[in-house]
Amino acid sequence: MVGLPHDQNGSCGSPTTACYTGSGIAAGYITKNNVCEHTNNCFGVGIPGTLFEGNIIHDMYLSTDTASGSDTGNHENQIYGKCWGYYIGNVVYNTPAGATLQLYPASYCQIAGQTFYTANNMFDMTGSYSQCWVDRGAWDFYHYNDTCKTPGAFSYFSRSSGGSGCPNSIHITNAQVIIDSYAGTTAPQSTSSTGASITAFANVDNGCSTAVSVTTSVAQSTAAANAQGYSLSNGWQPSSGSNASVGKGTNETALCMGSLAPLCSALNYLNPILPGTARPASGAWDVGAYQFGVPMLHPAIPPSNLMLSAH
Repeated sequence: MVGLPHDQNGSCGSPTTACYTGSGIAAGYITKNNVCEHTNNCFGVGIPGTLFEGNIIHDMYLSTDTASGSDTGNHENQIYGKCWGYYIGNVVYNTPAGATLQLYPASYCQIAGQTFYTANNMFDMTGSYSQCWVDRGAWDFYHYNDTCKTPGAFSYFSRSSGGSGCPNSIHITNAQVIIDSYAGTTAPQSTSSTGASITAFANVDNGCSTAVSVTTSVAQSTAAANAQGYSLSNGWQPSSGSNASVGKGTNETALCMGSLAPLCSALNYLNPILPGTARPASGAWDVGAYQFGVPMLHPAIPPSNLMLSAH
């Protein structure tokens, strides 16, 4: 599973031992259809123009947990995007405090004018201080149709550290955010990283004042989402055409080309390497990683007990 330039169809970790602790797994230019579990950091994606798609990360350890190995730091980044690229259609659940997807270019990738894209991801965080996205460094960040469930105070977190500078811009479109104690605003808000304000979209830390654009996005408390039928058991998918995420989004069909082509097919929660329900070519999209309808799930498994007889 560790290798370049392609990492596909792999798995790592076990209930008792981690496949790699500390800095995680070095992912390739194309990283698809992998499963990572029972470790503390999963993927370090470090090639410019990377495509990180259709991966599943779940049941992670805190690095202070003795079961996770010798790493005693506090660096729970399930996906560490060290280079610009495309992070699409990934499923992450039951993860501890930290960042699900930290986009923070390494020194060799700090090229002016580069852009990070995320789309159709489902992130479910369990740690009390956790964010689904952390955007760091002087680049542009675009997030389309992601679903974030977190118990923390906010889902987006932008910062300057390591001399990388503040983000140039952050653009959030069609995001679905579910926060346990959410009772605030969907407007971007600047606050300290330890602030008590409950907001869905935050621009925080180290003096950054980056412009954050939030378009046709929906935030709910967990209780409100549960009351409408959203739950972890179905990956926070809408269960009814009247749900808050259905028909509330911007149509981004014009973007569905090249590495962003999968944006026009919603997330398939049970088998994310396969496309889910197609998004409409015209009219409103749904907010979040899903498009309400009948999803494409696991392909049918042929029966193994058939016998052929000649007559």
